[in-house]
Amino acid sequence: MATSPNIMLSNNPAVVDGGTFGTQILGEGITINGGATGIAMFSPVTIDGSPVTASNGTVTSVSVATANGVSGSVATSTTTPAITLTLGAITPSTVNGNTITTGTGVLTLAAGKTLTASNTLTLAGTDSTTMTFPPASASIGYLNIPQNSQSAAYTTVLADAGKHIYHPASDATPRTFTIDSNTNVTYSVGTTITFINRSASAVTIAITSDTLIWSPAGTTGSRTLAQYGVATATKIETTEWIITGTGLT
Repeated sequence: MATSPNIMLSNNPAVVDGGTFGTQILGEGITINGGATGIAMFSPVTIDGSPVTASNGTVTSVSVATANGVSGSVATSTTTPAITLTLGAITPSTVNGNTITTGTGVLTLAAGKTLTASNTLTLAGTDSTTMTFPPASASIGYLNIPQNSQSAAYTTVLADAGKHIYHPASDATPRTFTIDSNTNVTYSVGTTITFINRSASAVTIAITSDTLIWSPAGTTGSRTLAQYGVATATKIETTEWIITGTGLT
């Protein structure tokens, strides 16, 4: 420090701003009750729990205790203290209830942006690629048409969006596959569900309280899908679907 602090002592050890100036004070540069005495030599000296190194009346540094992988020192021999911190290895820790583990990756969020993960996700792909999402809220689709094989009467669920409901050849019983109503399952407009019948027994494609329109005839109601038939239903309005395909009557 450029000048020594004014310290009023009434007991020993002395305490300044919560820091203890040890059991003895010797030399010049310290004002005690208005009188100059001693060399500012403190033994031992701590400030706010950190050890102080002193030499010839000048405090040269205050060490910073290691915590959470951060260590360093505060040089106080100049008018404006220089602070040096060294970031060590980060060990797994918990921040606001979230566990952060070691790694060498970089997570960057632009100012004011929020990343919310509601489920456990694993992201994989090729390095340095960019994925551009739709300009409006939407569901991410498949690269294929996943199969949901059914050998019993079945009513579709939200997870069937973009999939195909498959009636296998091994099931020789006629089945009814039903598209559930918007009241029960709120599929987005544009949702498609495909039906494939491999069995010799026909599949009835039905709908609950909403409307199923057959293209190109324009008639409504349940449809029959014959063996090897393929039909796709697309939601075109909140309570309307249109269906078309081969083997469909």
